[in-house]
Amino acid sequence: MVEALAHAKLADLVIVVAADAASEGVDKSCMSLNASCFANAAIDLAGSSFPALKYGDQDALITAVSAVSPGKVVVVLETGAPVLTPWRDSVAAILEAWYPGQQGGTAIASLLFGDAEPGGRLPATFPARYSDVPTAKGGAASYPGVLTLSGGHVFQENYSEDVFVGYRWYDTQSLTPAFPFGFGLSYTRFDFSSLAINGRTVTATVTNNGGRGGWAVPQLYIGLSASSSISHPPKQLKGFQKLWLDAGQSKTVTFTLNDRALSYWDGNGWSVSSGCQAVFVGSSSRELPLQGQLCS
Repeated sequence: MVEALAHAKLADLVIVVAADAASEGVDKSCMSLNASCFANAAIDLAGSSFPALKYGDQDALITAVSAVSPGKVVVVLETGAPVLTPWRDSVAAILEAWYPGQQGGTAIASLLFGDAEPGGRLPATFPARYSDVPTAKGGAASYPGVLTLSGGHVFQENYSEDVFVGYRWYDTQSLTPAFPFGFGLSYTRFDFSSLAINGRTVTATVTNNGGRGGWAVPQLYIGLSASSSISHPPKQLKGFQKLWLDAGQSKTVTFTLNDRALSYWDGNGWSVSSGCQAVFVGSSSRELPLQGQLCS
């Protein structure tokens, strides 16, 4: 820590790479970037000499480095799932690389230097705090679960969020995440306009209003009409596209909805929602500037 802080004070830019260790059957015990959260996984995966056990408290490291080098810290995450980011407001940027493999270093460098354009978007929600996570509400019965085989690692876990899985939970509970499902920044800026709904066809215009080309990922969400007996999430992803736009370029994207996209489970089977459905188009589950209605 002392050596890292000394270097950080003199640097024009500080890149901190933080990682975890987890695998099927050996999940982390918590969502922090602290070696104690994934000690069991590390030992099960590769024995007590696994390097991840020596990482220490990476959250504390990032916080300390950010304090001595404000506005100059970039964090690269190599994690297998969302993690807590209590230091997010004190760093300049975060790059989630997941578990990138042998050529990960080359890919990460290309993104950090701007030689490549970030085209990925988050496939899961990063919570603002652990207490917002659905399993936190369910207590030990939800995670890590109840041990079913004495002396083993077999647990029965109770998923109490029902159909409100993932981003649907945060929307239903009116919880603001650190980074929402579908989120991702670019080296340029995209704007959305001209929403049109014709039957079950939804179109919108995406424009690159930045200074360089980039990957846009427009997303379509549908909010099914309310039912007196069936609960629905406020909205659900029903389509997305990925398209390259040069600086100043605009393209029209088209989404065509089928019965399944407008269906819900009524306890016995799939039913198509009737009436008018809310339509949302934008860049993530929480950035949806275009809104309208699809009425049958």
